[in-house]
Amino acid sequence: MKHVRGTVDQQQETRGGGRWGIVDGLPANLVAGTSMKNGWTPQTVDHNWHINCLAINPDWVLAIEIHYPWTSPNGDWHQANNLKQGADTCAAVTRQLVGVPQL
Repeated sequence: MKHVRGTVDQQQETRGGGRWGIVDGLPANLVAGTSMKNGWTPQTVDHNWHINCLAINPDWVLAIEIHYPWTSPNGDWHQANNLKQGADTCAAVTRQLVGVPQL
């Protein structure tokens, strides 16, 4: 989980976790020692993204779970275009918890 790759934009084109979310809110000195896993599902039942961001460090574990409406140009969840909003929220929560100012 320390070698996860892929931007949030690439995640909708593939399956698996990407390198986004909590890691974007961590100070540089914590990134190398932190493992991560992200999960995201655009639900058609409630029309929401269900996003889980997980980071595991030798000294702590952080899990963030959020949901919010997905959007797409044609109403098809396959074309949902706002996953980055969830990734940015996970990063913002992390910055608040570890005291890192937003750039």
